Amino acid sequence: MDAPPRSQQIGGTREPDPQRHYAHLREKGFTATEARRLVRMRFFSGPPANRPSSLHDELARVRGELAAARVKIEGLERDLAEANGFIEALECELRAATFGGRSTDQEKRPADLRILLLRARTACRRTLHPDSKPEWQKVRSTRAFQDCESAFDRIIGLVGLRS
Repeated sequence: MDAPPRSQQIGGTREPDPQRHYAHLREKGFTATEARRLVRMRFFSGPPANRPSSLHDELARVRGELAAARVKIEGLERDLAEANGFIEALECELRAATFGGRSTDQEKRPADLRILLLRARTACRRTLHPDSKPEWQKVRSTRAFQDCESAFDRIIGLVGLRS
């Protein structure tokens, strides 16, 4: 005896048929890719325990992931706000150190190029001077200090600011 056709009722239910399910999904307006994905998910993706039992389970899972992502975003926004505040505080400290704590815009601008060069040279000397370094860094810092001094001497000579 021949096997019953796939469309025939067996035990009160229709025998599962991936091709019919694919055709049905295409008739409902799903794209070919979407229909193939849904057929694979229903018929070929392993035991049902590995798949969501319904769309409601899938929706609940996605909503949970969304809520977790929102919590993470809020935490990152707080971290960003804290970092921006820290940056602003550091910039204020830098302005105070660079301009001697003066606050008006007029006082922040150096009077002339000579003052600007002297301030830059003093800052480099403070940073690079070998006496402020540990013993193991003295050779390298001496070389950097000498290079910086010669560069400032050349700049002052080029600009003609010798007094």
